Amino acid sequence: MSHARQRLVDRTRFVFAVPAVEGTLLATGGLALLSGVLALGPTPTGAGVGLALVAAPAVVAVALTGPLDRARDGTFAADRSGLLALATSAIVATFVVASAGARALVGGGPAVAADATLVAAAGTLAFRLLVLVAVSGPSLAARLVPAAVQPVATVVAVVLVPFGTPLPPPSGVALGVTLLLAAGYAGIVVGVVALVDRPLDREHGISGFEFLHCFLEYLADGATELESVFESLGDRDEVPVVVLAVRDREEAEKARVVVPLAHPGPLAGVGGGTLPYRLAEAGDGLVFAPHGLAGHAYDPATASDVDAVCAAASAAVEAVTYHRTATEPVEARAGGANVVGQQFGDGPFLVTTFAPEATDDVARAVGVDVLHAAGRGDVGAGEPVVTDAHNARASDGVDDGRTTPGTRRAEALVGAVERARSSMERASTGPLRVGVAADPTPFAVEDGVGPLGVRVLATEVGDARAAYVLVDGNNVVPDLRERLREAVHEAAPGLDVASVATTDSHAVNRLDATNYVGRSLDWSTLADCVAGTAASAVADLEPAEAGTATATATVTVLGEGTVDDVAAFADRVLPVCGAFVLGSSVLVTAVAVALFWLVGA
Repeated sequence: MSHARQRLVDRTRFVFAVPAVEGTLLATGGLALLSGVLALGPTPTGAGVGLALVAAPAVVAVALTGPLDRARDGTFAADRSGLLALATSAIVATFVVASAGARALVGGGPAVAADATLVAAAGTLAFRLLVLVAVSGPSLAARLVPAAVQPVATVVAVVLVPFGTPLPPPSGVALGVTLLLAAGYAGIVVGVVALVDRPLDREHGISGFEFLHCFLEYLADGATELESVFESLGDRDEVPVVVLAVRDREEAEKARVVVPLAHPGPLAGVGGGTLPYRLAEAGDGLVFAPHGLAGHAYDPATASDVDAVCAAASAAVEAVTYHRTATEPVEARAGGANVVGQQFGDGPFLVTTFAPEATDDVARAVGVDVLHAAGRGDVGAGEPVVTDAHNARASDGVDDGRTTPGTRRAEALVGAVERARSSMERASTGPLRVGVAADPTPFAVEDGVGPLGVRVLATEVGDARAAYVLVDGNNVVPDLRERLREAVHEAAPGLDVASVATTDSHAVNRLDATNYVGRSLDWSTLADCVAGTAASAVADLEPAEAGTATATATVTVLGEGTVDDVAAFADRVLPVCGAFVLGSSVLVTAVAVALFWLVGA
């Protein structure tokens, strides 16, 4: 993960669930009473003025902000309106209370409290407008009316409250200064929005605040509006989808292994984040969706792109030529890379890893070289199905395990695949028997295991057996892979090969990719699930036939570095927004005090 993405993830710790509107209204009422008493004294009049200047406008805002915003294609719900009203009321209450201090220092009557409230109303228009643009949608014109509800209600309260209270009615000059301040700071918001929008608009043709809005919606409730942003950012490309299909002797589908040259990201529930689960839904038999040889540059941008990958997988299954024989499983090593697998008919199936070294994404350019090393494009050869086991994190947390072009790891991976292919050419062949089993496990996504749980594909050729374990998760903590392999060998004695891989499912990730399998679950429970599933798969062994084939999906993928570019943008824009809120609050106070003093309002 890039530094920009990590900083963006770190900032999301400030995101919290929006409280219910009843709670925010109650808090606003308490704040209003406190501010009135502190400003005008512990009397019924002081409490009443506080309720009138602070609480009443908030009630109006809660009632009208959401409907007015949604009438202009916004997304502001009642609970968000309540929270925004509370934050706005806190600003107004601060100014009301500060007026008491100003009166003590420089003198002045109750009019100071009214003037302070007018200053606050002008400032809160800018604050509310900025919040609505960021959270509900980037159109300033559409957000202006709902943003103005509480400030206008506050000004109306200042005009009406003096009747029957010690506060004098505001002068026309004071109201004019208030209007001037509100217009000036609304103009500053316009300038900030233009400044924030410019970087992404220049580079990618999208609004920065549109991205911010979609990102906040995703954080709030998992909304998928981010897909529209990703689609704008992405590029159209062709994604090969390779399958290993297995059926029983009655020609009923028993299993399929689907390996797109794409990546199951970028986020849970968004774009390719649903890829393993969607692929698993698309098969008649038990579907395995291991990680392909591609990184985040090949994240499908939208759900429709995932549909296209699923359709290509089904087309590939239809094109399979089935064979009743396979080779015995083989294992090959080169430069730290380890490859296991076997050939089904004329199609190789290989699982690659660098474990116990860190093993993570393989760049697609390297993946293409690996597929050619496995026999892709060779005359008379079947389509190779090659997976990235994605099954080991570095114990020191430094090596991210990625395999990129021109590196030692890339050379080692190609070399290990070439050796595995040579071993398969020399390996004994015989009638194929296949067994499968699945266990959803007792774990949830918060534990690092996705909805597909644990799945095992077992094979038998002659006296040689193999078990290919697939855990629906995003990588594995150090040493757990070895523990799971031991559990498989104990549960199914006589296995020649036991492989443990993950789907790289992003269903277990909200933003960062650190919810590894084994980080927050009991290892023994997972080992029991894996062992039991492996034993069930071996017990399910029966005569079968299998083959490989490929089809191509044309999809929008995010492209190299796009996610990091957007994360870097957000990393820059959030501090700018925070600095603006703080700076404008200080500035509006200074300007307003000076203007009110000069005109003697």
